[in-house]
Amino acid sequence: MPPVRPPLLHPPDLLARIGKCLSFGCDEVQTRRAAGLVRRLAHDGATLRAAQLGALTGNGQGIVHRARIELPKSTEGSSQPGNGSSTCVSLGVTSSRQLLSGIAERLFEQKTGRPPTAEEKAVIRRGSSHLSTEDWTVTMLEPVKPRDVLSIYPWIRIQPGNNEKGRQLVLLHAWVWSHVAMTPVAEMRCALPEKLPEGYLEILHELAGEPDPRGAAEVAAAVKALEKETWDRDDAVEDMGGA
Repeated sequence: MPPVRPPLLHPPDLLARIGKCLSFGCDEVQTRRAAGLVRRLAHDGATLRAAQLGALTGNGQGIVHRARIELPKSTEGSSQPGNGSSTCVSLGVTSSRQLLSGIAERLFEQKTGRPPTAEEKAVIRRGSSHLSTEDWTVTMLEPVKPRDVLSIYPWIRIQPGNNEKGRQLVLLHAWVWSHVAMTPVAEMRCALPEKLPEGYLEILHELAGEPDPRGAAEVAAAVKALEKETWDRDDAVEDMGGA
């Protein structure tokens, strides 16, 4: 049987559980631990969840950094779901262009033994733009609200070739994270072009890393431990704020 995958980190649920611990009363040490968990979920919740999926979160895997935008306030009569979907597609296109131009910069450095200059990077980006795709399938999970702040977290899946030429299908998956709701608002996927320049596929293989659930598991275990010390015990009494 395949191993059971742990549930994906969901910061709102964990924050509610931490709040319940505080409502039953925490000592000074427990309060500091709770505050630290809240800070970590607020700062790292998205990347911890992304790592569970093997997403390319930037510092750890080198090429793709999250693209973050702030949505403007909606105008009267605007269609918010449509705006949200088009915003997600725009993020996806930006991400795929960033991915492929980043790979091209790495190939340049491998061949020349030096990083590209600013002028050379501009040429590389223009040359890679035709490889990116706007053919994204978008599934909206939550409405995108005005003044939301969004990031995209992409990850790569490479499927073995099953056509006549044995070409491998390179799939770019992503979800769009709301920093306000602290949850994904959309899931996305697209197939990269079959005819990638020489060397691209090798680097894509390097980037298509395995999921790393350790950080999320560490946070979940810390919340569970706090629960065991506060409300999840026989003599627990909730602090209702009485005198």
